[in-house]
Amino acid sequence: MSTYRNLKILDYVWHIPYLYELSKLGAKFFVFDRFRKWDWSKRPLPPNAILIDDYKEFMPYDLVILHLDQLQLYNPPEEFKLFSQLPYPKVCIFHGDTQIEEKKELLKKLTKDMFVIFNSRRAYENFKIENSKFILHGFSPEEWLQTTYKIDDCVLNLTSTIVEHSGFISDLSDFYGKDIYDYVKKEIKIERFKAPDFSKYRLLLSQYSIYFNPTRFSPNPRARAEAMLSGLCVVTTGFVGEEEFIEDGKTGFIVNNKKKMVDLIKELLHNKELVVKIGKKARKVASKLLHINNFLEKWKKIIKIVLNY
Repeated sequence: MSTYRNLKILDYVWHIPYLYELSKLGAKFFVFDRFRKWDWSKRPLPPNAILIDDYKEFMPYDLVILHLDQLQLYNPPEEFKLFSQLPYPKVCIFHGDTQIEEKKELLKKLTKDMFVIFNSRRAYENFKIENSKFILHGFSPEEWLQTTYKIDDCVLNLTSTIVEHSGFISDLSDFYGKDIYDYVKKEIKIERFKAPDFSKYRLLLSQYSIYFNPTRFSPNPRARAEAMLSGLCVVTTGFVGEEEFIEDGKTGFIVNNKKKMVDLIKELLHNKELVVKIGKKARKVASKLLHINNFLEKWKKIIKIVLNY
């Protein structure tokens, strides 16, 4: 739609995969990278986006996008502090959740003149911010390869590096479900990989069979959705509304009990037929539910509201 292609949107390097999908709106994205640099291993820079060191040089903007999560509410990043002062319509994407009332009030205060987007319905309902909306992640299904189920003697977890070091920060430990991860790791082989680029990432992902995702507060992790889109059988926890897009026992498994999770994974490692069956159903459902068109249409509605189109 030409209306959106004419927009000038200011963002900053934060959640690169999210920006990669959002850029499919077709608008011109000016991505501020003075404090954080673009990580090319996560996604290529979209053709309609440019990296800038001086955001003032390209003023004015039609829309400014900001980012926060529950770890930054006491001390927001420099980009947030700078951009929140700009005289343009703003949308803040909140990539997290919390049960701490003080943090809920902080988010309301920090975003009082912004529209807020939540990545999970649970977080959206939890914060109860008037000018806000829940938008589920969006992907282009054709970009994701159907797994071959070649690697079937372990489970994959792409946040394991963070999880293993998250004990130093209690919020991170809860966020990634470190206690569950540590318990499972004692009895189950957990693998991870770091790909040099997006193409290699998708290729490596498409060789695994089971994706293990413990979390207590991470709302709809993209890596889990990418695993589903690739046809992996997902074993996850159910603390932040996973049942909205995973039907337990049919398109994945939702387990909160540590021992039951270990028992389930052991069973799956010896039942490839079930893993393939669940994985293929998950891919079919995720390709429809998480389709990029749904994501972009919801964003277009928000932009119309924010810009008074």
